[in-house]
This record gives sequence, C-alpha cells and structure tokens, in this order.
Amino acid sequence: MMARKFALEGLLRARRLVEESAAASLEVANGHRRSAQVAVADATDRLASVTFDDASLARVAQSAGADRAWHTAVATRVAAATHIAHLTVALDTANAKADAATQAWGEARMRVSMIEKLGERHAAKILAEELAEEQLALDEAALRRATKEDEYR
Repeated sequence: MMARKFALEGLLRARRLVEESAAASLEVANGHRRSAQVAVADATDRLASVTFDDASLARVAQSAGADRAWHTAVATRVAAATHIAHLTVALDTANAKADAATQAWGEARMRVSMIEKLGERHAAKILAEELAEEQLALDEAALRRATKEDEYR
C-alpha cells in the first residue's frame, strides 16, 4: 500500500513561504509604528517642558536680553510643534503601512489555510482508503478461513 502524495504540497510550501514573508514584513511595520509612536510621545513631552511661567518671565524681563529670550522660547515651541507635526505624519504613514501589512499577512494566512484544509481532506481520504483496503483484506482472510473450515467438516 503506497500512500498517494498530496498533489498541492509544492503550492502549500510556496504559500507558507509567502505567509512567513508577510509575517516578517508585518513585524517590521509594527516596529516602525512603535518607534513613531515613541517619537511623537517624546517630542510632545519635550514641547510640554517648554513653559512660560510667571517667575521665569519676571527674571527675563529684568535682564537686558528679555526680548531675545522671549523670542527664543517662542521659536523653540514653534519648532517643537512643527517637529511634532512631522512626526505625526510619519506616525500616520507607519500606521497605514502596518495596517496594509496586517491585511497582506491575513490574506496570505487565509491562502495557506485553504491549502492546509485541502491537505487534511486528502489525508482523511487516504486514511479511509487504507482502512477500507485493510478491512477488505481482513474480510478476505476471514472468508478463506471460514471456507477452509467448511472443507474440513
């Protein structure tokens, strides 16, 4: 009894490779997303740390370069806000790429699953055929034995 090989085994291997590649791409995309999220959070924290409290404004007003210090603080906040805007765009891009990678991996996984189900059906069919052949052999052996016993009586 030689079991028949699953005809789509090569296709299944190829689809598994595609799925593994999609999973790796998804991991990279999720890594970029996490990095972008951290960058936005860090920049937001830095922006929040640039303050114009009354005590510091009073000290600046007493110094000779009050206008210059004020403009520097404002420019720092504007630059930080612009940086956050750029990082937010990068985060949006990373989110879109991660979502696309998630979808691509899901589709690849579905394709693998379809072939695996066909493989399971094939294995079940082969097993049923082997069991039927075995049962037939057992029935024939039992019939021969019964026939020999009848001949000796």
